[in-house]
Amino acid sequence: MARFLPRRLLPAAPLPLCSGVWLLVLILALAGGPGCGSLRLGGDDQEVQELHLLVAPGALPSLASPRPTGLVVRVFASSRVRAKGLPIRAGTLEIMAYDGTIPDAASPARPPAQLWVFPAAKLAALAATSSLGTGYELELPWQGPRPTAGRLVIMARLVPPRTGPAIFTAPSVIPNGLK
Repeated sequence: MARFLPRRLLPAAPLPLCSGVWLLVLILALAGGPGCGSLRLGGDDQEVQELHLLVAPGALPSLASPRPTGLVVRVFASSRVRAKGLPIRAGTLEIMAYDGTIPDAASPARPPAQLWVFPAAKLAALAATSSLGTGYELELPWQGPRPTAGRLVIMARLVPPRTGPAIFTAPSVIPNGLK
C-alpha cells in the first residue's frame, strides 16, 4: 500500500502498534460494538416524548338531535426513537377546545371552552392499534353552551403523574360544526 502513496502522504515513522488498537476500539465504540445495546437518543424508546393529534373537520353526529353534539379526535404518543404510536401508561391526557382562537403569550391565559380529561388507566380501553401504532380514538361530547365562533382550536396535552413538563400537541384549527 505504501508504494502507491506519494512520499509526502507517508508517515515520517511507522505508527506504533498500540495506535491501531486504539483506532479499532474507537471504531467499535462508535459502531455499537459487540455486546452493546442500541443507541438511545433522549431516553427509553417506550417513553412518551411527543404527542400527535388528528382532528377531522366534522362533528360527532347524534341520533337524538339533528345538530352534532361533539367531536371525534385521534391521539398518538411517540418517542424520538420510535415513530409509531406508543401506549400511554401514565399521566393524564387532556383535550382542550377553544372557541375561536387560543390565547397568545402576551395575553392572560384563558381557560378552554371545553376540557376533556382521560387518566391513563381509562385510556387502555380506548386504545386501537393500526399501521400507525397504538392510538386513541376519543369521542368528545360537548357539554354546556355551544361555541359561537366560526372555528374551533383543538389541542391535546399529556400531564405527567409526577412533576415535569407537560407534552403538548400543535393546535389544530377546524370549522365549528357545533353552532
